[in-house]
This record gives sequence, C-alpha cells and structure tokens, in this order.
Amino acid sequence: DTITDGNGATLTINVTNGNVVVGENNVIGTFTVNGTATATLDNNGVVTYSDGSVQALPARIF
Repeated sequence: DTITDGNGATLTINVTNGNVVVGENNVIGTFTVNGTATATLDNNGVVTYSDGSVQALPARIF
C-alpha cells in the first residue's frame, strides 16, 4: 500500500492480504521522493535514510 503527499513523496508499506509483511533487515516500507528511494522503515518505527542516518518515529502513528 502506498501513501503519497501529492508532491512526489511516497511511503510504500509491504502488505499482503491486509497484513504488514516484514522483509529483510525488518524493513516494512520504503520512502521515495520523485521515484528515488530515500529511506526505509522497519517494524520498530526506525527510519534509515540513504545517507545512513536514522530517526525513530513515534509509536502512536502505527
């Protein structure tokens, strides 16, 4: 499933049959900007950016 801001930024979550699918390195989704992957989201709410930096998202969004 994909969420978009309408301006080229998207978050695609790996979903099968309505369930979030955890992939390699616990990744559940990918952020893109204008079609270029810029970060991943893991099942603990940690965003890892393409430059290696990380950010934890608040648990309440899940």
